[in-house]
Amino acid sequence: MSDFVYDKWVDIISNRWTTFSWAPDLIPAEVMEEVAREVHKYCPSKNRKLPYVIDIIRGPTDEETRKQLHLNSHRNTDKSVEEDRGNPQVLAPTLIVISKRDVHELETKFQQIEHREPLGVANTDNIEIGMVALSFIHGLTARGWNTALCQCVRSRSRTAEILGTHGKTDLVIGVGKETRIDSVTGKETDFPRYKDPRTGLHRTIPYPYGRRPYDHMAPKFEEVYRLKL
Repeated sequence: MSDFVYDKWVDIISNRWTTFSWAPDLIPAEVMEEVAREVHKYCPSKNRKLPYVIDIIRGPTDEETRKQLHLNSHRNTDKSVEEDRGNPQVLAPTLIVISKRDVHELETKFQQIEHREPLGVANTDNIEIGMVALSFIHGLTARGWNTALCQCVRSRSRTAEILGTHGKTDLVIGVGKETRIDSVTGKETDFPRYKDPRTGLHRTIPYPYGRRPYDHMAPKFEEVYRLKL
């Protein structure tokens, strides 16, 4: 592998972080479609079944819809709405909404005598949702766009109802440009406030930029990776 390709790969994976506060910039529709078509063509899928539907939409702009979406993405059930810092990932200007697609007919088309256990099918579906999500993130990061994941979906059907998307929502990816401008002071900071549509109050983002919040809890490399080469 050439140094140029390696450097590009490290650029992509090191410049991805969870974005919690969004500038109003909209990703051009043609850029979003270009990424989607690349992901569709190149992302791995068992027997090319693609067990998901991906709705790519503009995020809601009216306050009531934003409020309902954020309420249904409550971060910490141990805290009240007034205390909870929320999941402002879902307030991005553009949303990629992923839900499962029924591929039972494809699953059994060439194998009718023995069917896989439902848990095995579900596990494959979840693995593939993870792969397609990461493919989108890499493609968007490579083009200079920020992303954020949110799986705190309190009611999968309610999120789909709010957004007018397919089936039941499994994962939401926010897409846009990060802003570090505090919503009250107008000054740049690594721990900015944003306006929470649930309460209309300004609160700090869940975690400050520039640090990975759970790094101190992560196991060591050797505990996870067993290299026997």
